[in-house]
Amino acid sequence: EAVVRMGGKDPYNEIRFVGSNYSFEGGYIDGNGKAIGIAIEGSRETVIRGVSIKNVRIGIQVFQNYSGYASSDADISDVNITGNGTKESIGIQLFAYDNTVTNLRTSNVYTGVEIYSSGNMLRNVHPFYNLGEGNYAGSRAFVDYAGTNFYDYCYADNFSTGFYSEKGSNTYENCFNYWYADWAVEQVAFSFEGQFDSVIAYPHLGFNGRQADRVLLKVGAEGGTGVVITPIVDAELLTDFGFEEYLQGRVVTKK
Repeated sequence: EAVVRMGGKDPYNEIRFVGSNYSFEGGYIDGNGKAIGIAIEGSRETVIRGVSIKNVRIGIQVFQNYSGYASSDADISDVNITGNGTKESIGIQLFAYDNTVTNLRTSNVYTGVEIYSSGNMLRNVHPFYNLGEGNYAGSRAFVDYAGTNFYDYCYADNFSTGFYSEKGSNTYENCFNYWYADWAVEQVAFSFEGQFDSVIAYPHLGFNGRQADRVLLKVGAEGGTGVVITPIVDAELLTDFGFEEYLQGRVVTKK
């Protein structure tokens, strides 16, 4: 279970009753390598701010349904999360809708952010991969299973895949992908399981090395209506140019 459980006692999903709003600010949470740090199990417009969460299996969970109740509209900001260094470690999971996550950092996790809902805004969210080469293949900074989410100035740092989406349309604006390691696996900035129907505006990409496949956009099916607007990348490092089908503007060469 979670070290801190918010909304479990009076798990309302509205703002009129006692138990509908919760807040947790400041402090240090240690998950001992096993626990979840903070779980929002029911409530609306809950606030988590200024917390340091360490040695956890999952840093923060925001539930959509828990014991028949729901959550939504959480505001999470200025949080640092350090996982337990295993392939099961996740920085933050969102099951509820319409949350705002701002100024959040994760490290020592295999997956930075995992989203199962829509209407979420992520701004200045920065997962950092540091589990080593042995666990590198399959590591992903942002995993989106729902679509209709919004990413602004989010930074995928050294993960094999930066931004992965299973379905739906997302908006990515001024997002970064950067690789320090020169490991012989894929380096993929944006990956879409099916058709590409999202907007990627002004992405900054810093690929590394000449061993791995270096892909700006990986698409699972043709026919999408998405656009890639003015990417900033050293095009000489790319091994795949499928993104050009969706390109608006031109590639700005980054040296």
